Amino acid sequence: HSGDANGDGTRDPIEDEFIELVSRASEPVDLSGWLLSDNHSIRFVFPAGATLLPGRALLVFGGGDASLMRDFEAETGAAAYVAGGLGLNNDGDRVQLLRPDGALEDEAAFGVEGGKDRSLVREVEGDPDAPLILHPGAYTFTPGTKSDGTLF
Repeated sequence: HSGDANGDGTRDPIEDEFIELVSRASEPVDLSGWLLSDNHSIRFVFPAGATLLPGRALLVFGGGDASLMRDFEAETGAAAYVAGGLGLNNDGDRVQLLRPDGALEDEAAFGVEGGKDRSLVREVEGDPDAPLILHPGAYTFTPGTKSDGTLF
């Protein structure tokens, strides 16, 4: 289905929202207890054992039935989690990755471009300091892979 980012067979404006974390570390990062938040509240707490592997992506979808979703790990090497709604604001928002003690690890802010029905990606793939831009090319989103659909 067009727009069905989580691959569960249904296009949903809340459930198909996703945040993709990409590791540049040389060692696995244990994300147990880490948090994703936005301007409003904490949106997701990573469960025990959640690990971001070197050179891989990790996905958090706004919702969906995990048993019906694509097997992102088998297809792309990206672990996928389901939040109870990410609540990303189409008029702009700030997404923060927080350590279990609340310390800020990383953040990304966006404006009205968030409401253009395309993912926002880093202008330079994998560069956490590069600005966010609308997903380039023919694809509107590529969860778990680079913008061109190739593996990280």
